[in-house]
Amino acid sequence: MAATRSFSQVVQPETSQQPPTIAYCVTCNAAHKVHHRLIGQRFDCPYWSIESDHIAAVIQDKWSAKSWLRLIALFEYYHTRRNRCFSSTGLANLFFVAVAFLLCCVTSPSVWACIPATFLIADALISRTASVYASQRPRLPFRLLVFGIMGLVQLALSFGVIYSALFSCSSFNESPGNGLGYAYFSFVTLATVGYGDIAPNPKLPFVGDVQALRLLIIIEIICGLYYLTVLLAAIVSWTRGVERPRSLCELLTESTKLDEIDRAWKDGFEVYLALSKSDAEER
Repeated sequence: MAATRSFSQVVQPETSQQPPTIAYCVTCNAAHKVHHRLIGQRFDCPYWSIESDHIAAVIQDKWSAKSWLRLIALFEYYHTRRNRCFSSTGLANLFFVAVAFLLCCVTSPSVWACIPATFLIADALISRTASVYASQRPRLPFRLLVFGIMGLVQLALSFGVIYSALFSCSSFNESPGNGLGYAYFSFVTLATVGYGDIAPNPKLPFVGDVQALRLLIIIEIICGLYYLTVLLAAIVSWTRGVERPRSLCELLTESTKLDEIDRAWKDGFEVYLALSKSDAEER
C-alpha cells in the first residue's frame, strides 16, 4: 500500500532564497515587484515614446534574467537605428540584399570580402531576432514576412561570398564556376536539400581547406535552421494573433488580485488543517 500523505507535505513554504519577481524595463532601468505567476509576460512601459523603444517584461530579480533582456534590447536598438538610417525597413533590406548580390557577382573576390559578408550575416540574424522578440505586435505582418524572406536571401548570398573568397574550385567535387555558382551551393546548403551536384571534394583528405569548408557548412546550416525556425514561429504567432501586452497598471492590478487569492487560499488551508487536527484529537 502506498503511504498516505498529508496536504501539509505538499505546501512549500516561502523561502528567502528565491529571488523576487519584478516588472522590469531595460530602458528606464525601473522595476516593481509583482506576483510570480506573471513571469514571462510583456507589458507596455508608461514612459514609452516613438523616439525611444522600451523593452519591458516580468522577470526574476537576478543578474542573468536582466542580462538576457538587455541583449534583446540591444538587438532592438541596432534594428531600429539600422532602419532609421535608410528611412524605412524596406530600403535597408533592399540595400543589404543588393550589396550581397554584387559581392557574389565578383569573379574572384579577395579575402577582405569576408568582412562585409560577415557583417551581412550578423545583420540578418540580429534583425530577424529583434523583429520577432521585440516587435511582437506588427502592424503589417505580411510586410515583415517579405522582409524575412529578403533576409534569408541576404544570409545565403553572404555565405556564398565567403565560399568564393576562401575556397578554390578544387575544394569541391564540381567547380561552382562564378560567384553565382557559390551562391547556389549556399542556398542548397541553407535549405539542407543536399542535391550533391556541388559538394566538398571527397577525394581530398579531411585536412586543410576541406576541413575548413565543412566547418563553414556546419555554421551555415546552424544559422539557416535558426533563421527559418524563428521566421516560422513568427508566421504562426501572427496568424494566430498575438495578445496585446498589458499596461503596467493592468499588470499591477492582476498581481494584487493574485496576492489576495494566495492569501485567501493560505488562510483557508490553515483553517482546514486546524479543523482536521482537532477532529483527529477528538477521535
